[in-house]
Amino acid sequence: MAGMMKRTGPTLLGVSPLVALLCSCCSTGTGVPEVPSRAQTTEKADVLILDEGIRSSSSEYDSDLMAGAGELGARLGRLHALLVVRDNHLLFEKYFNGFDRDREVNVKSVTKTVTAAVLGTAVREGHVRGIDETVGRFFAPELPGDADDRKASITLRHLITMTAGLECASPGGNDQMQDSPDWAGFVLRKRLLHPPGSVFEYSTGNMHLVSIAITRATGSNTFDFARRTLFDPLGITVREWQRDPQGIPHGGNNLYLRPIDMARFGLLFLQKGRYGGRQVLGSEWVDAALSLQYDPGRLWSPFHLNGLGYMWWLFRLSQHDVVAAWGHGGQFIFVVPELRLVVVLASRWEEASTPTPYYRELCRMMEVYVLPAFECRRRPATPQAAASEPSVDNRRRIRTALADP
Repeated sequence: MAGMMKRTGPTLLGVSPLVALLCSCCSTGTGVPEVPSRAQTTEKADVLILDEGIRSSSSEYDSDLMAGAGELGARLGRLHALLVVRDNHLLFEKYFNGFDRDREVNVKSVTKTVTAAVLGTAVREGHVRGIDETVGRFFAPELPGDADDRKASITLRHLITMTAGLECASPGGNDQMQDSPDWAGFVLRKRLLHPPGSVFEYSTGNMHLVSIAITRATGSNTFDFARRTLFDPLGITVREWQRDPQGIPHGGNNLYLRPIDMARFGLLFLQKGRYGGRQVLGSEWVDAALSLQYDPGRLWSPFHLNGLGYMWWLFRLSQHDVVAAWGHGGQFIFVVPELRLVVVLASRWEEASTPTPYYRELCRMMEVYVLPAFECRRRPATPQAAASEPSVDNRRRIRTALADP
């Protein structure tokens, strides 16, 4: 996400596994929550179902915990939206601070995850032979004559895992590239600080090179190609996406999406690339995108960070492996395969800082309310079951553990 910075202090802000106590009532003997399968009710069972899912949600989650999530969201002046999808059913949808379903949000660095997915469709259609193709194929005109010859060996894989080795084009979140009339040239003139593939160096410019490469490989503007191969199949209408002086969409920032469309994008990955009865992304691409491709080491993160896929961040939340598209200021698309969930958080990002107490509140929302609500569909009705619930003291310990880094 924009503003990502290296951390040299204590370990990452992970969250206590004490939260698991909230759901001890519904674990199986193996310790894995038992999640019943939901009957598919539509002809195209992999399309996001909206209001039908909300009407039938009473048995799908712990309503008290989700009410708590909603109350917390209402107290956060920056939160726009909280959406939860299980399978392909939208089961919880709440907007805050005057926001509504039809409004779009700047998803900031979630743009990078979308651009990586568009690259996946270009690979699927054969316009790009694979992500080990080098920038030398796409950017020979921009590579300066006296450039370090290793720059030409930077691959698309290096770009989408932030291991190109180039000096950051957006230090401290300041996207200096946007002040240049030639964004590609600006990025490629940066010093090569590390051999490609060896060191994590977060730079928004890397993903704009990917956007330009898509345009040059496909012969179609990245926006038009994305609309045909990704947005239209998902039913997403994009009205605003910043472009460079040559008219190519910014590969790393400033894409605007409705939260409901963020949920559709997450559902595509939950369903291994299928949506609307068709394979939009190759399942192998999705598996790789959501798997560890590089461990960036000790970076600041609001959640316990385990690594990076193809611009999907790998987290550990409340004893679950979670992947997330992450944008500055609190834009998140979480995919939780174990619980078959997609969770969307959309926020006002202006004047946001990193790190911030706001992120801790989003962490608390996920760990204390949202994930436990979908692990335990309903609170126990019998005294015997109620006795297995965590005590008030335990819940206080959980909240205390989440209150401070």
